[in-house]
Amino acid sequence: MATHLASILMGKHKPSFHKNLDRGDTVVVVNARHLVFTGNKWTQKIYRKHSGYVGGLKEVPAYRWRENCPERVLLRAVRGMIPKTMHKLQQMSRLKVFPENEHPYVHMFPGAPEIPAVKFAGHGAKATSAPERDPNLTDTWNFPADYPKEAIQEIFGSAEYVTEPAPVMPAPPIVQRANERLEEKISEFKRSWQAKTEPAAAAAAAAAAPAPSEGQQK
Repeated sequence: MATHLASILMGKHKPSFHKNLDRGDTVVVVNARHLVFTGNKWTQKIYRKHSGYVGGLKEVPAYRWRENCPERVLLRAVRGMIPKTMHKLQQMSRLKVFPENEHPYVHMFPGAPEIPAVKFAGHGAKATSAPERDPNLTDTWNFPADYPKEAIQEIFGSAEYVTEPAPVMPAPPIVQRANERLEEKISEFKRSWQAKTEPAAAAAAAAAAPAPSEGQQK
């Protein structure tokens, strides 16, 4: 679940994703108090924090956070999965976690898609409900024509969001000149390599040819 939230906050679910741009969305998580850890992680997992001074180490077991502030468990997990870049604070500010089902952002996201509920069983996770999306918002998604429909199916539950192909931006002139010089160097290398290898290949073929017999020589 934390990996899915981190991907949405960074915008990896969008075709316009780029690692140096912040294209993520706002995510609201409810029922954080009902998080489930497998095994004995609630008692074995320890959250540590050090102030930098002697004796400033603080250790808190996971079950304490579940009792007092359950939203910190998910926030800590997602914060550790987001790269340490200049966008990290802004991306984390868009994650809203609430211990129960009530939250004040209902009126701010009308028709927004919901992340499917996840049921934890052992060491695997299984989606128990498919995501739903308002049909009036289908024209707001502009996927390229060659975008894999399996990825769209996994995100939205339907592959009917492919629209017109995205325009291809021309490369800058400096990049075009660099590509031309690279192609010239590659072609020059091929010509020099053929000039070196062709005589050697002809000599090897002549040496490997069978010698004529005595009858043929006469």
